[in-house]
Parts: sequence; C-alpha cells; structure tokens
Amino acid sequence: MRHQTIENSCVDPYSVPADRPAPRSHDEAHQHWAKAKAASERNPAIQVQLTRIEAQSMTRTDAAIQLRADLSRLLDQYGPGIYTVILWGRPDHMDRPVPLSNQSIFWNTQPPSDAPY
Repeated sequence: MRHQTIENSCVDPYSVPADRPAPRSHDEAHQHWAKAKAASERNPAIQVQLTRIEAQSMTRTDAAIQLRADLSRLLDQYGPGIYTVILWGRPDHMDRPVPLSNQSIFWNTQPPSDAPY
C-alpha cells in the first residue's frame, strides 16, 4: 500500500561539524534544537511516498521481535538510499496502531563526499 504526503525537508545533518562541542546545559541543547527546527520549517516542502509492506513472518520473545519482509521490489524501484522501516503495532490497551520501533537501512549508499567522517 502506498501513501503520498507533503512534508518539509529536514536540515542536512552533514552540515553540523563533527568536532562541534556537545551542549553544556539543557537550555543550550534546547536552543540548538529550536534553531534546527526553525531551519527545517523554512526548508521547501517535498513530496514523500510512504509504502506499507506487511511482514512475511514474525517471531517474538520476551527480549526481541524478529521480522521478515521482502523489500526487494521497493529497493529495485527506488535504488540506493536511506530507508526508514517503522514497525507498527496495536498494544492491547490501545485502540489504534502506533509506531513501536524504527530502523534506518543504508542500502548501497555512502555519506556525501564532504561529510566530516
């Protein structure tokens, strides 16, 4: 299943210098977050395509969930890139599905050549 939506593009994370010191306080961290959020909101809107793929199998233990899903058609269609896989579920106490976990998959891609690492 596919769904298209319009979102603001995020600020490029590679634009932050690798040697930038960590925030020294909660207030300083919040200021950095607010600047990044404002910069993202000023970025142009882009069209995002979301694709829902149902898992072929799931194994659950007390400590982990293992899923199998065939992503080959999606990867063949869109090619190399960074894909975000979100696991949706409906806990017993909830009425609607909610995101339970997400993972980024770097498929046949490298960071930009001018990345600091």
